[in-house]
Amino acid sequence: MANWALLGITVPENYGGSGMSYLANLIAMEEISRASASVGLSYGAHSNLCVNQLMLNGMISRGKDFSQA
Repeated sequence: MANWALLGITVPENYGGSGMSYLANLIAMEEISRASASVGLSYGAHSNLCVNQLMLNGMISRGKDFSQA
C-alpha cells in the first residue's frame, strides 16, 4: 500500500502525505475491500483512526513530517 501512496492519503503534502480528500480515502478503502474485506477494514482503521489522530493531535502540532512518524 505504501508503494501506491495509500498510507497517509488525507495528510497534506507538506507533511509527507498525498493531500487527497476523504472521498478519495473512501474510494481507496472500497477498492481494497473489494479484494479483501479484512484488509480493507485494517486500512480503514489505520487511515481513519490512527493517521487522522496523528495528523490532528500529534505530528502537525510538533512540526513533524508524516514520513518521520
